[in-house]
Amino acid sequence: MSLRSAASDLISWRVEARVAPPRWTPGVGSLFVTLLLSGLLLQLDSSAQESTAAATQNTPATTNEPKGAALPGTPGLAPVSSDLGPQPVLQRQSFPRLFRFYSDTQVMHVSNVLLADGELVQEGPDALLFQSFGASLNLPLIRPLTTTLFGMHDIVRYDEFSKFDFDADTGGVRLGLPVAELFQLYGAWFAGRDYYREGGKEFFKFYDTRAGLYRQDSLYRRTRLTYGYQFDWRPSSPSVLTRMDNALYTELDATLIDKLTGQLFYRARFRSYLETDRADVDQLIGFNLIYAFNEMVNLRGFVTYAVNRSSQSDKEYDVFNGGGGLNVSIRF
Repeated sequence: MSLRSAASDLISWRVEARVAPPRWTPGVGSLFVTLLLSGLLLQLDSSAQESTAAATQNTPATTNEPKGAALPGTPGLAPVSSDLGPQPVLQRQSFPRLFRFYSDTQVMHVSNVLLADGELVQEGPDALLFQSFGASLNLPLIRPLTTTLFGMHDIVRYDEFSKFDFDADTGGVRLGLPVAELFQLYGAWFAGRDYYREGGKEFFKFYDTRAGLYRQDSLYRRTRLTYGYQFDWRPSSPSVLTRMDNALYTELDATLIDKLTGQLFYRARFRSYLETDRADVDQLIGFNLIYAFNEMVNLRGFVTYAVNRSSQSDKEYDVFNGGGGLNVSIRF
């Protein structure tokens, strides 16, 4: 989705991996909500679904050009020259764009930084800057399978909760496979680590094995519906955060005016923690408004609301987020 894009995912395990300050209950950490609307899926990056571009072929159209003249932009013969005869028109070949580099900057307000339940732990809002740099390489190994290697570095900075400022590194491989015209299968394996800015102490590490499928349907000329299922198995350190996720999601995309797109999305996720007696159900709903200046730069605004219900009452929370972002992406 742009749930592929968007990426629009609550990564709450990073909150729980942290130690809260003394005035809060220990064992609760801080939050960030990230929306990558032109790069990542529900960490599915749209580049993972891209196939290599084929050479451009234009269909000749009706023209009022004199008989014997070449049609503009089409392969074929130029006007016949009495001296040289027919002259071939050479077209520049279209080459696949295998590399992608991007920068994504987000500024947002988070209503409940510690993902607190509001009873045992007090809720606290904060402002957040989330900067991401990433690169990917598409490998056309076996058609129609798409294979993408990727890596990214995240910089997260809080305002009031600045003691929780951290950086994160993630890397792995993604696969995509279309099944006829029915749906798209995808899979991924990636690993990541989070560490505090001051001192570089690592506080969270994970390995994620992912599989899923989705389908897209055009409802009207300017509207598209995406829906799918995703499974994640995520061994983690600390091990108490090791879990399995099953998620259902849907997204409605509508082109409002030229270059301006609205996205309404919803996700229900069921989380089973494997090293402790805990099971959660979280729901996320959000809206994104995206203005694409061109294929490389887009500007967006977003709002999300998430609610989590858990078998452990102190893990339940509600959180609202709103902000804006700028994405710059270069492919070649």
